[in-house]
Amino acid sequence: MALIFLDAQKAFDNVNWRFMLLLLEQMGFARKFIQAIEATYYKQTAKVMIEGELTDSINIRKGTRQGCPLSPLLFVLTLEVLNRNIRDEKNIKGMKIKKEEFKLQVFADDLVFILEDPLETASKLIEKIETYGKVICRKYFPVYLFQIWILFFFISMSLLNNSCDPNCVVIFEGPQLHLRSIREMQLGEELTISYTETVMPTPERQQNLKRQYCFECDCIMCSTPSKVSQLNLSFDQVIWVNTCAEKWEQVLLSCQTLLKSNTSRLPDTNIYQLKLLDLAMDACINLGLWEEALHYGNRTLEPYRFYYPGFHPLRAIQMMRVAKLQYHQDIGIPSSITKLTHGTEHSLTQDLMILKEDQLTASY
Repeated sequence: MALIFLDAQKAFDNVNWRFMLLLLEQMGFARKFIQAIEATYYKQTAKVMIEGELTDSINIRKGTRQGCPLSPLLFVLTLEVLNRNIRDEKNIKGMKIKKEEFKLQVFADDLVFILEDPLETASKLIEKIETYGKVICRKYFPVYLFQIWILFFFISMSLLNNSCDPNCVVIFEGPQLHLRSIREMQLGEELTISYTETVMPTPERQQNLKRQYCFECDCIMCSTPSKVSQLNLSFDQVIWVNTCAEKWEQVLLSCQTLLKSNTSRLPDTNIYQLKLLDLAMDACINLGLWEEALHYGNRTLEPYRFYYPGFHPLRAIQMMRVAKLQYHQDIGIPSSITKLTHGTEHSLTQDLMILKEDQLTASY
């Protein structure tokens, strides 16, 4: 299911007057009322003040009149053409509650469309919107004149509970969502996913869950002392890392300085040490320093195995990044892991298989 939010405020300026008057006539409004609206709208002119000087008169030929208390009502009437057309369209399926079907809700110029199967019906909905624009404006009326937000709901996936040490992960392939296991599970074991980033200190992770989801997590990750102690080792200097993401040379220099100063004090499995290694690797890649990037990438593999055990997709992606750096050193590609974490048909797995075939071809 998906909610599509549409703000039609820019359409106020594109209402065709002839269409509006014909619509009022079709809806049964009195002739005198229609004539009054016609007298109000036709032969409009306006002037624009620029630096204290008024321009020449500008003829206005479309749009509902600004400042007129009737304008919002007239626009809503023209918008009702689109609303009725969508309600009557059988190929656009809304959410059903008992015998009632809900396709859209309207408040002034804001519309919310409720689609049961957005992959099948979203294109039909946009087609209806564009057709409406051609009618109301007598020209092509592209969807970008509306502001559109789409919020997808995966009903069955919303039933999954949180665990900071989950047994499943959510993978997206385009607009499709897949739930995949990342370790062996016992019969009857509850399926869980992580609602937040697992590689962060326990207090921060619990604070995020409390703020966003209004519950306190008591999973094994939050209550196991060994992992908590590993996570809570930190240092203050990492606060700079998000302030200079585009200045890669400065980023790399800062990472090297911090990593060198903390080598004897912090293991690579320390959460902040790992984030520095990741950032140093990214900086080297952006600067084209492949050997140095491989050095930092190799140091992240053991921490990733620690924080993402089993067949976790983030670990597979990190291994893929390192494997690309190791490409010319005959290091194997971790395609077997991505087959389990993402599936054999996933684009990431397909890319890895092509990369592996290219490597085999180059070696002969």
